[in-house]
Amino acid sequence: MNNEITLDNLNKVINHYLERGDFETARNYIKSWGEQIDGFNVEEELKKFDEGGYLPGFWPWIHPDIIKVSKELFDNKHYADSVESAFKETNSRVKRIYKNKTGVEKDGHVLMENAFKFDYDKKKMQVNEEPIIKLTNLESNSDRNVQNGYKSIFTGSISAFRNPKAHANLNISKQEATHSIFVASKLMFRLDDSNY
Repeated sequence: MNNEITLDNLNKVINHYLERGDFETARNYIKSWGEQIDGFNVEEELKKFDEGGYLPGFWPWIHPDIIKVSKELFDNKHYADSVESAFKETNSRVKRIYKNKTGVEKDGHVLMENAFKFDYDKKKMQVNEEPIIKLTNLESNSDRNVQNGYKSIFTGSISAFRNPKAHANLNISKQEATHSIFVASKLMFRLDDSNY
């Protein structure tokens, strides 16, 4: 890669890292190289980057791990496969966390049920059993509802979306695939904020 600092080369470097889902490095190049290019407004370009202006379509808002496994399939119009890959990646991540913490390997909806469940004693007003993957501090009723809600979303999503072609030879639309990829991405970002 030519490292001469020009606007054209900056764009090539940015695209190189964006295609790999490495947003942080791409953003760093905008800042470091942009300061050396006459007429380049670094602050304005960083704002544009943060608002998704450097990636086409909806990809700026998708989790980098989902981009890595789904974007190429989606761009090649393999929509069902792109969704399957997104949820397989989500399942794999939860599976790794669960196995690292328990030594037990589970998969699919059984994995999701076990990874996020907890036991709360209403009479004693205390958590008796912490979840393997803790998404909230479980201190308030609202926190416990969020934990249970995400457990349901993870479980339902893996059952409904992980393999849209498993039970029938389905072709899904671009729009349907986009909606599903957003769900997988949301779950991955939520895992980023968990306790592990």
